[in-house]
Amino acid sequence: NVVMHGHHMMDGSMFSNLLKYGKTSIDMDFYKKSPTITFTTPDAGECVYKIISVFKTTGDKNHPDYFNYMQGDFSSNAEFMNFIYNVRARSLVNTDVDINEKDKLITLSTCSYEVHDNYRTVVVARKTRTGESEKVNVANAEKNKHPYFPSDYYYRFGGTQPKLTSFKTEYKKGNIDWYDGGGNLKGS
Repeated sequence: NVVMHGHHMMDGSMFSNLLKYGKTSIDMDFYKKSPTITFTTPDAGECVYKIISVFKTTGDKNHPDYFNYMQGDFSSNAEFMNFIYNVRARSLVNTDVDINEKDKLITLSTCSYEVHDNYRTVVVARKTRTGESEKVNVANAEKNKHPYFPSDYYYRFGGTQPKLTSFKTEYKKGNIDWYDGGGNLKGS
């Protein structure tokens, strides 16, 4: 998971476009126009990443609902997939992009102020697989009706915070339709 944090500037430079995905609800028109991220490096050249999540969270490590979305390395496949579960549970949009333990991620983060000064807008995308089309079937994407926000969001806007469990629990219940891996994940 390659993580980049950039300030969004009032002049539209840097990561200001991340805010166009929406404040507390997804802007489906913008998502459908921009379902991918192009990332270029000297080693890999130009790579296309398909967005799997757009979410809002706190950047305050002392907040009771803090989620370390900036984690770059994982000790096991099970830990990686639990990270993906947490990213997807928070997402404002349910995308039609599958993911598994062999995928590589890019995470873009910028400051946003939906609830307080320490909020972040985060966009997570997975690298297009070898031989896979770079196109995303945006017609199947839909607004997530119950994304997980930090508790202070509900104090401000109302509603009930959904319950988070784990990838393993939700996979066994049949609630994970975006996983296309082997299912025999090792590690904790």
